[in-house]
Amino acid sequence: LDEMLDADYNLGEFATEMSLVPPDTVAKATVVSVKPIKYRDKETGDWNGMVEMIYRIDDQEVKESTKLDDPRVVHTFRVDLDPAIIKNWDGEGPLPLASGPNKNIELGKVREAFGMNTGKPWRLSHFQNEQAYIRVARNTREGDQYARVSAVGSAREKMENLYARRK
Repeated sequence: LDEMLDADYNLGEFATEMSLVPPDTVAKATVVSVKPIKYRDKETGDWNGMVEMIYRIDDQEVKESTKLDDPRVVHTFRVDLDPAIIKNWDGEGPLPLASGPNKNIELGKVREAFGMNTGKPWRLSHFQNEQAYIRVARNTREGDQYARVSAVGSAREKMENLYARRK
């Protein structure tokens, strides 16, 4: 460690901004990280949940255009929790997901993209290392480490058609 403190580095200037995958990009991507997030609402104290999925873009063209060796994007979405469980929940254990009409729609879309929305038991960890097509959102914020995902699907055409409808 001391040798690092005393080492001379003559590397020129370092970059101060990260290249991000461009908005509206449609590409095949592999899930490299899935993280459930649980937190309490500051005003009500109620439990809330989210899922963050990080994807690696598996597209040489994207790598070349962004000059990123390992281009990544992030998909973060809110999940609905079962109100009957969370009123007495201590925050320990898995997220108590709600099911039924108008519940966890985005999670349903993600599961469908990966062929997992079949009614059979599944785990968030089942997404790990799986591939799907993603579409990059237009609302990336300054300072974001990764571009944001706006949609996930099982076919490139489906993602491109979503883009075509928005033009």
